[in-house]
Amino acid sequence: MARTRRSAGKKEAKAPTGGKPWTTERQCAWLTALLPQHKEAQRSKTRGAVATFRRKVMDDFVQEFWKDKVMSAEERKNALEVLKTRLHDWFYNHNRDTESTKGAKVLDLRVRKKKRLAGWHAYTHLYYDDVLKPVIQEHWRKSPEYNPEMPDMPLEFCNEVIQRLYALESDEVKERIAQYIDDEFKRLDCDDDNFAEVDEDAEVEPEEAARRQANRNLQTQIDALPKTMQKMCEQVRKELGFVGVVCFVGPAPKEGGGFAVVFGTDGRTQSGRSIFQLHPTLESQLQRIVVDFAEKAIPIKKRLACTLPGTEQKRVEITVSDSPSHPSSSNTGSSKSMPVKSLDVSTHQSAVQRLLAKVMYRFDKQGAGVHSVDGEDVDMAGPTEGREGRRDDELTDDGENAPGSDKGGDGNPSSAAGDEGGTSETANNDGDKDDTSSAADEEGGTNGVANDKGGTSGTASDEDQAAENGSTEDDNVSRNDNQDPEFLAAEAKVNKDLDNLIALQAMPKWLRDAVNTLRGFKGSIEYLEAVAWFINFERHVEHNPGKPLQADGRPAVLDNWIHNGRRPKAHRKLTKEQLKTMRDELFKWWFSIQPPERIPPDFNMSSRDCASLIIIDTNTHEDWPKLYRGGVNGIYGVLVCLGWWLEAAGPSSAEFTMLVEDVSWVLSNLVAVPVPAPEAKKLSSCRR
Repeated sequence: MARTRRSAGKKEAKAPTGGKPWTTERQCAWLTALLPQHKEAQRSKTRGAVATFRRKVMDDFVQEFWKDKVMSAEERKNALEVLKTRLHDWFYNHNRDTESTKGAKVLDLRVRKKKRLAGWHAYTHLYYDDVLKPVIQEHWRKSPEYNPEMPDMPLEFCNEVIQRLYALESDEVKERIAQYIDDEFKRLDCDDDNFAEVDEDAEVEPEEAARRQANRNLQTQIDALPKTMQKMCEQVRKELGFVGVVCFVGPAPKEGGGFAVVFGTDGRTQSGRSIFQLHPTLESQLQRIVVDFAEKAIPIKKRLACTLPGTEQKRVEITVSDSPSHPSSSNTGSSKSMPVKSLDVSTHQSAVQRLLAKVMYRFDKQGAGVHSVDGEDVDMAGPTEGREGRRDDELTDDGENAPGSDKGGDGNPSSAAGDEGGTSETANNDGDKDDTSSAADEEGGTNGVANDKGGTSGTASDEDQAAENGSTEDDNVSRNDNQDPEFLAAEAKVNKDLDNLIALQAMPKWLRDAVNTLRGFKGSIEYLEAVAWFINFERHVEHNPGKPLQADGRPAVLDNWIHNGRRPKAHRKLTKEQLKTMRDELFKWWFSIQPPERIPPDFNMSSRDCASLIIIDTNTHEDWPKLYRGGVNGIYGVLVCLGWWLEAAGPSSAEFTMLVEDVSWVLSNLVAVPVPAPEAKKLSSCRR
């Protein structure tokens, strides 16, 4: 029988792939129209919103399409169960956009292929814990969508805020993020310049392709090794009470067969420090020992076989310096000597907070945008207005006059600036009679105030003051300025970051004068970082600085300086004996105002050992009963004493560095806790 030939112009309709759909075209269109309502129910905060939506859809579906169906009770029950499952699966499958592909799609499931991070993803990796998380939480609490019953912030909300903040970041930050993306891309074996494409494995011999794949799998296991070792050390400490260090070394495929050194450690001292913090050179010494041993124990042939395409140039001779610098070494137990956030983080913390609170760059309309306090004292074009509508030149919350007024909060005259003298200062909300100074005379100087504690006293001239102290320039401790180019470059960068931090928001006059005074002490980057934290803290407690820092036990030289109006000329460079006395008094004072939880048992309050102070977690200002004190009589006094120390002896002392780092750590914690609400004003009863 002859087979009929199909017409060339006709094409047979292609049967749809997959099983037969359970919905008709009309039913599918009816369900598709309900997709927006389904998405809205998913975004709703109401408990059971999605379940309520599905029940309603099921009832409407039965009324719309099953009203003419005749079924028994048992058949109807089974049919409704099937319909319920089908509706659930239908909305699940149609709730997301599909990828448009033609033909078969090949999924590359091999280990090495990774994606380059998006900019805002890398921004999250770098700054989420230290900068973004607390600010997003604050923004979430102010959002109209806020629901206190929700345990966590919605991921969609977090991503939206992070993307908005990333778009507002400076070019310098975005350059750092771009560098981080490149580094991560290379670390994950995805750099096109260093690695051959995965598809090239098809062009080599099967044995070579298998070797490459085995090395990729090996590198994945090496990347997971640090966490494994850390968990192992933690388990040993929990079960046996043993603490210590575990170290492994071996060839890494992404290093071209070069050695990768991996550490695991657990256990900390009472002050919260690990073994690498107590012995800074231990890590580099261990690295040198294990690498030397590995060169003798692992054959070169095996190391050469442990490579990936494009990594051969990375295989160089490994030299370990005194500080750990091996590019592939991973230390899971080491950290800085004090958990102090860098100035870069503090700058972003301040900037992000003000972006979200919509008070960033609050400058007067008639004035210039940016203002520096590094040189002459340049006043802002106009006072800024606070959240309560209070201006800088009006009364404070407790009725005290702001800087520049003639009356103090206690009725005592506050220090006033003369023609040549300094600026006037205000006490904290509760005032401090002992911290107010006498009025300035017409010539701009202040009268000297006698003090039994010794130290410097304000006199009419520097010569008289030097004679009264009985000291000369030869008696003072000389300090050579650090002229190291690397130090000067680092100091210039920190000063630039500090200028940017200052320009974020207008500061009251007393704070500008205070920052000018503190920045006058040169020679220590750690000290400048502490000044940055001080600025963040004062902005944090702007509307409720609290009571003054306790006057009992503070250094005598600081006591005299406060009584003499805090004028720069009221202080002379400390002699050796004065410096020694101030150091002892400063440490005792600092220890006495710490929370009790920070002081270890049998602690010697007369020591100068800040390393023994315990690192604690705090959640509220009540955890810092004696230290949560802003204003001119707050932590500013501690930083002034540190500045005098820096001026007299330089930053070479380990005691100085540890105390500065501890002050920065305290300030970073004070900034992280919420500000208490200002105390309600007590209205005095008036007679009519």
